[in-house]
Amino acid sequence: MTKSYSSIRTSLDYDPVYEQRDSEVEDVVATVSDEGEQLDAIANIRGWYSTRTDAAFAIKRYMAFEQDAQTTISALAEPIDQAFSTADGGSALWEAERVARHQRAHAEDPEYGPGEVERAWGLPQEFPEPSKHEPSMEGLLWQLWFGVVHAARRTSWKDEVAQERLVDLVTQFKSRPDPPLPHNATKALRNDSIWKSGEVWSNLNMFGSAAREDWNMVPGGGAGYSQPEIHAWINVNAFVARLTVAGVIEQVRRVGGHLVLVTGDGF
Repeated sequence: MTKSYSSIRTSLDYDPVYEQRDSEVEDVVATVSDEGEQLDAIANIRGWYSTRTDAAFAIKRYMAFEQDAQTTISALAEPIDQAFSTADGGSALWEAERVARHQRAHAEDPEYGPGEVERAWGLPQEFPEPSKHEPSMEGLLWQLWFGVVHAARRTSWKDEVAQERLVDLVTQFKSRPDPPLPHNATKALRNDSIWKSGEVWSNLNMFGSAAREDWNMVPGGGAGYSQPEIHAWINVNAFVARLTVAGVIEQVRRVGGHLVLVTGDGF
């Protein structure tokens, strides 16, 4: 049997939280026969990300041939388009101006030259504080791309048809037209990395960031050495390789000791 994370841990590494999680993972492996379902449970035990989001469920249905790519993409992309073009229902405009106001308060600092603050953050504007917060662009993108990488983790690298089906889904997301920027987008809003490029799909906005986070789930790091976790690590790296060969992502680059995907959004 493949050694668990706890079985190879030394006394110097002992952490009761990890030990408890390892024990829970071992129980899942022993009692759940399907490796995909094992990985769903392990993701929640390890705290990788939620596997119970709308995005995760939709992508799972797509991978099971229960719905087509167009249905899947429409369901997941339309709320993201709406959040982007409305600046999270106005919340992002208000938050960006709050940050800009703080920056303008330091206009006398020596690091700023004449007019530099205005060039960097724009002129002051007033936006009402939202009475309710709509689903955020950032939150929806995290859910979408974590749903994709988790589907990659639970799809065997040996299953070429299934892995290529997932590659095709990302390819179709990338070919989707970008939604328009908010009509009242400010310089402060455009300083936010989400809105800076003015693109969502053509640069796979935040996909590289989600993949970078997922790469922390390496056996011996954010994952253990159970058999499904080892398989998941192989599977997700095979998926990234397929994306690279297909030209969906530009390259995998080492930055500061970390691997990052270059997708067009800088990450």
